[in-house]
Amino acid sequence: MPLLSNIERRAIERTRKQTQKQDIIKLLQVRFGNISENLVENMNKIDDKSLLKQFFISAISVNCVEDFQQLINSNLSESD
Repeated sequence: MPLLSNIERRAIERTRKQTQKQDIIKLLQVRFGNISENLVENMNKIDDKSLLKQFFISAISVNCVEDFQQLINSNLSESD
């Protein structure tokens, strides 16, 4: 019997992704103050782990929140 069932693994993975998204949003808030609900909504649409890691690094290095929003928007349009 496996230590974790598939359902448990998926729940853990979903929680990790949600935590990554929250960390990115918090980082942007600390750096730039309030951020738009649109950016938060778009951030929550991202489900790719590697993309979330890339966004975390980008949140550290972007010059302004608008640049980050453009990065999110371009990746959302690519996934459509």
